[in-house]
Amino acid sequence: MVALKFELMSDDDELFGNPDQVALMRRAGRLWTLLGDDPRYSFYGRMVSLSDPRDDAVERLGALATLQGAASCQYYPADRADRFCDDLNSVGFNAHRYEQCWGGADAIAAARRLLDEHALPADLAVVTVDAATPADLVADMAGLSISCGVMPVPGRTMRGLDRPGICLVATDPAGKAAATASA
Repeated sequence: MVALKFELMSDDDELFGNPDQVALMRRAGRLWTLLGDDPRYSFYGRMVSLSDPRDDAVERLGALATLQGAASCQYYPADRADRFCDDLNSVGFNAHRYEQCWGGADAIAAARRLLDEHALPADLAVVTVDAATPADLVADMAGLSISCGVMPVPGRTMRGLDRPGICLVATDPAGKAAATASA
């Protein structure tokens, strides 16, 4: 017998965005309790994503979008991505394409060189977000994301409480979020 883990988002979770976005995060969180052990899917607090696209990617992504209200697909081969979007659009979905890049040791070395060559402006501080980060700073980070047209992730995700990860925020002299980055 398989033991299912149910950790549904509660009413006091730090969820940000408009009512439709919050509802999407709640639906996705519930769906993740069912799909979380399947390596074909990933979840970063916003929506369950397809991360191992195969020949049935259009059907799987369509099912995710129907269940959640939105969906994304990671790692689809770039040389087939336009056709993939056309196929999704032809069955009634609104597909958009965004390029993502990843690298190994060379990319990390290049990033470290850039960090060594450039200092953080003196009026900014970098804070690692965790369980002790004040709720008002987490909300400020979400507001910054929203102002940039980016749907913020839940506070638990920013804090690294649901999944291993790191979230950084650059704060200005008043302690307000100026920039964020997470992985």
